[in-house]
Amino acid sequence: DKRVDLTVVEKYKPTLDGSFVDVKNGKVVDWIHKKQRTPDFVIETKYKTVNIHKFSKPFVEKTLVPILKKHVDEANGTEPIEFVMKDIVTNTKSNIGAFEVGKIKWFEIDDVNDLAIAEKIFKNSIRRIY
Repeated sequence: DKRVDLTVVEKYKPTLDGSFVDVKNGKVVDWIHKKQRTPDFVIETKYKTVNIHKFSKPFVEKTLVPILKKHVDEANGTEPIEFVMKDIVTNTKSNIGAFEVGKIKWFEIDDVNDLAIAEKIFKNSIRRIY
């Protein structure tokens, strides 16, 4: 993908949970941590974050690091990174594209149980990426 700043996402399906983004015209316009969902949150129109990103050096230096530092200073580093990303996409002119995984197989690993599931899912994969 030639876009300089992007994040990998998958269109909502019932088996997905966690943090989601709102996408308009291929651009991330909101980043929603599970804790930030309001009672009227409509998950079916959102995209699950895969937490794989491609960010340019200018974006990292001029946007991500300063806003991350601000959040760390204000909350003593206790907030999830999604709070930082929400601040960026809603309060700056940053243009973070949404790269849809489509048919690319993936699985989120948060603990050893998830790792065991992922190992079963991918054990017969032809290609391995290390």
